[in-house]
Order: sequence, then C-alpha cells, then structure tokens
Amino acid sequence: MLECKKLSFKYNDGAVGITAIDFSTHKGNIIGVIGSNGAGKSTFFKCLLGLLKPQSGELVHNGETVDYSKKSLRSLRQSVNLVLQDPERQIFYSNVYDDVAMGPKNLKLSEEEIAHRTMTCLKEVQADSFMDRPVQYLSFGQKKRVSIAGVLALSCDVILLDEPETGLDPVMRSDMLKLIQKLSTQGKKIILSSHNMDMIYHICDYVYLMHQGSMIASGPVETIMTNEAKLQATRLELPLLVKVAKTMGTSPEALKKTIVET
Repeated sequence: MLECKKLSFKYNDGAVGITAIDFSTHKGNIIGVIGSNGAGKSTFFKCLLGLLKPQSGELVHNGETVDYSKKSLRSLRQSVNLVLQDPERQIFYSNVYDDVAMGPKNLKLSEEEIAHRTMTCLKEVQADSFMDRPVQYLSFGQKKRVSIAGVLALSCDVILLDEPETGLDPVMRSDMLKLIQKLSTQGKKIILSSHNMDMIYHICDYVYLMHQGSMIASGPVETIMTNEAKLQATRLELPLLVKVAKTMGTSPEALKKTIVET
C-alpha cells in the first residue's frame, strides 16, 4: 500500500507545496482529498506518484521507503498511477486501441497479454465500441474513458483520480461514479480529489482535508463532511444532503434512509 510520513515539498521559488503530510491508503478504500484551489492537492498527488521528490519525510510503498532510484520509481509506478483532470494531457496516440496498449507494451509483455489487457480495460470503461476511432473525433467524456483505460491496463493497485467528474454530462458522471465503485470492489485503492462535495460525500469512505499545503483534518466521510466549521474555514460547502438534513433538524443518515425507503 501507500503511506506518507511527514512529507514536505517546497518549490525552487520558495513556494510551499505541502508541509508534514501524513497519509495512508489503509484508512479507506475510496479516499477523498479535498481543499480549495491552491490547497496543495496537485502537488500532493505528484509526490504520491514520485514525480516530485520531497525535501523531507518519507513516501512508503508496500512497506519500503521510496528512495527515488530508477528501480524504486519503476516499482512505485507499476503499482500507483494517475488519471489527470484533462485527458488531452494523457493521450499520446491518435488511435484509441494503440493508446491503451502503450502501457503494457512499455512493460514488455507478450503480444497476447498486451491484447488481453487492452481489450479487457476498453470494455471495463465501455470504450471498446470506439476503439478504432481517431482520438480527435472523440468527445471529452470518451477521452476521459480512454485515459482511465490506459491506467487500468498497467494493472495498478492504487489509482489517483484528479477531478474525475469534471467536464462530464450527468449520464457520464453517473457512469464514472459506478466505475469508481466497481474498481473499488475489485480491490483497487482509489484516491480522488474533487471540489464536488456531494460526490465526495456519496462515494468516499474516508476523507483528508487540505488547506495551505497541510492536512488539517482527516476521518471517516461522515465526520469530515458534516464539520461545517472546518469546511467553511477552507472555503468549501457542506454537501447538499447534509444541508437539507440540518434544515430539517435530522441527521444525514436518517434522511438518506428516508430517501431510500421512499
């Protein structure tokens, strides 16, 4: 699994990215990382992937400290990978199938395994129907599926999702949430960042709250997402269900149960 121990990173211009971050994927299966713009979420994700080397602290992968050697980073990135907010930055080939197959090819797998992984992952994200189409003719949502399939083809244990629902219409957003939940049931650890508090509340089981580069709170989703003072202090809003429950003088759990029963 993946852990951070007092991880800190500062940019060359002196700007602080993250400070003394403690984090563990043992805390949940779908973990939310929330915070306003500039909170340090993107820097934190880059540190988790080994793209940025912290000045202090430890990044621990499967019980071993990442030492940022080629061997250590290769092992990390075969297990942990990132789906960017903008799929245009993650798709390199003009053909869908070739782009998803790129990762397995780089791992020097057999042709049979490459084909198996590529087709399995295209079907997983419902992209097999347009796998032969040029990428430039795809919608934003379709490109998002392709970028996710490319990461799945690497057979990662931990998947980082940066604003996964951004740019998607309501139907595609619903499909995305179902896919995230499905991947979780298959044993994948999902870490996602989002400004959508309703989505975080609905899908995550554990949440880390970031502010000005620090983790200022963490806990089960119900604990963090009902803490109005903490959320307001970081310029975030309560989820809609929590707001409605508060107005009605009941708990979110009770309101959720009533909605399900009706």
